[in-house]
Amino acid sequence: MPLVALSSLTPVGARADQIAGVQVITVAYRTSAGYRVTVSWLDARPSPLSIVDRSAAGRTVLLVRSPSGTAVVAGEAPAATLRSIASQL
Repeated sequence: MPLVALSSLTPVGARADQIAGVQVITVAYRTSAGYRVTVSWLDARPSPLSIVDRSAAGRTVLLVRSPSGTAVVAGEAPAATLRSIASQL
C-alpha cells in the first residue's frame, strides 16, 4: 500500500482482504465534518490521475488511478468531498 498523506482526514482503522487473488488494503478515515470515508487500495502501479464514478451496491464510488496506484474511494461524505480526497491520491 502506498503511503499517501490525506489532509483533514483522521485514520480510524484498516483491514486487508484477499479478493480473487488480489490483496486489497482498506483504510477508514473520518473527515473534519465527521463523515466516514474509505480508501481501498487495489494496487500500487503508478498511472496518470483519472477519477471515474462507478455504482456499487446502490451507491456511487470513485475508481481512482493515480501516481500512487489504483484505489476505490467511498463513503457517506458528499460527492465533492469524495472527489477532493480522490484528487489527493
